[in-house]
Amino acid sequence: MNKIGKNKGYRGMLRDRMLPVVSLALKRCKCKDKYIDYVYKRFVVCKPVEYRSLAVKQVLGLKAAVSFDEIQLWAWRHGKQITRKQIQSVPKELRFFDFEDTIDWNQLKNQDITSYELFKLANGWVKWFKAYLPYVENSWKNLKKVNHYSDTQVQAEFKKLYKLDDGTIKFIIKYLHETSNY
Repeated sequence: MNKIGKNKGYRGMLRDRMLPVVSLALKRCKCKDKYIDYVYKRFVVCKPVEYRSLAVKQVLGLKAAVSFDEIQLWAWRHGKQITRKQIQSVPKELRFFDFEDTIDWNQLKNQDITSYELFKLANGWVKWFKAYLPYVENSWKNLKKVNHYSDTQVQAEFKKLYKLDDGTIKFIIKYLHETSNY
């Protein structure tokens, strides 16, 4: 749950609109607030006020940060015609979010080694959750709904299937309880 006052402003936009796998990985590493502050300082604060909302959307991959020429090139390659008016409906192939691209690793390593190590760890979890969270959620639904397993039985099964430590499994089960109806 978000604390009162956290959802205001551009930091709140970053928090609310972050991809679930990224949010989950940052919570796992206990560095979500640190990451939000880092991204805010790096991408949002440096923009004029009227462009900050767009900057938040671009940094999270919610709005394509591409030029009209790049869009025309994409359209030409895919045999489609696109006009300046159609830029609002940019194809999903041009919209992306890459956690690694939001961090200047060299600068961070030189300035703040603890944040660097936390974000490296979080990057590993982002990759893991992107790859395995759909399978974990499917296993969760099957074990709870079909097999009527208790949380302890699910924990033992996840330990076998995914080779995770107890703390991580409890963290994932807590997340699954919050997001599902089981």
